[in-house]
Amino acid sequence: MLKGIQALLLDLDGTLIDIEVSFFLDTMIKSMQDHFRPHLDPAVFSDGLYGAIDAILSAPRRDGETNREAFYSAFERMTGLDASLAEKVFRAYYLEVFPGHSDQGSAAPSAEPFVRAAREKGLRLALATNPIFPAESVVERLRWGGLAPGLFDVISVLDHMRSCKPQREYFIEMSDALGVDPERCLMVGNDVEQDLPAAEVGMKTFLVERNVIHRGTGRVDPDMRGDLEELGRILGLW
Repeated sequence: MLKGIQALLLDLDGTLIDIEVSFFLDTMIKSMQDHFRPHLDPAVFSDGLYGAIDAILSAPRRDGETNREAFYSAFERMTGLDASLAEKVFRAYYLEVFPGHSDQGSAAPSAEPFVRAAREKGLRLALATNPIFPAESVVERLRWGGLAPGLFDVISVLDHMRSCKPQREYFIEMSDALGVDPERCLMVGNDVEQDLPAAEVGMKTFLVERNVIHRGTGRVDPDMRGDLEELGRILGLW
């Protein structure tokens, strides 16, 4: 079933690292509110953050705009904080405060050996996390999982992507970046609604069952399902 696969798109949170979704919705938001307090009321900050994220999740970018440009434009519009200043404060947060939450994430079983074995096998690798975070955040979370950014040929981050999961354009953008036809790609992730739509562009899909997220709005019909250990055997990595 997975014959001819040349590239893997690997989700991060819940797939390569174990991390509670509540961290992003509670602990992280509160620490961001505190960091932005000299500039914004916490409620205004939260409304701006969620609104800016919604802006890039709602539709892919047009006319060459990046997710980063769309995010900060929406954040400025909703909070009144200058976009260039907001970006500096966000980046300072991810460099100075975010690493202090390293106890919130850890390596998922078999994740690091799986990635290394796949790379040694000659497969092209993409870190296919939803690009609503800047590079600093993604690199830090990789560190929590004991993974080096250099293991991946492509990493999707806010800074350069022009689409988000589960938009069809996201999976096409990622396969283009990898230089591999979608039909030769395998999307590996734990989120039914975010990861499995890769099938709509011709990709194969593997649902990682350890930390499945299913909001009840997407069909649970991956090509295969299980854990990374099993997938490694299927792909002949060990």
